[in-house]
Amino acid sequence: MTDETAIQALRADHDALAGRVKRLEALLGEQKGALEREMRAGFQGVNSRFDGLEAELRYRFDQLDRVETRVDDISKRLEQLEAFLRQRLNGGERS
Repeated sequence: MTDETAIQALRADHDALAGRVKRLEALLGEQKGALEREMRAGFQGVNSRFDGLEAELRYRFDQLDRVETRVDDISKRLEQLEAFLRQRLNGGERS
């Protein structure tokens, strides 16, 4: 094999390798784009789920607030009833 033949063989190998590298770079760019789209979609799903959970928590806390208000009202009524019964049982007004 002459030097010229060896150089041509090396150039052919180099060109083939350079072509493969370019194809791989193009493929990498496509795969990177696809990965980024999938990640954005995944994060949007996670964000949507968190939004749903936040709304559910707000609803549940509102329910708790209403229950607490009702319990406070019931406690006040019971205190009034106890005071009334205490007064009646301890010789208060007689009917």
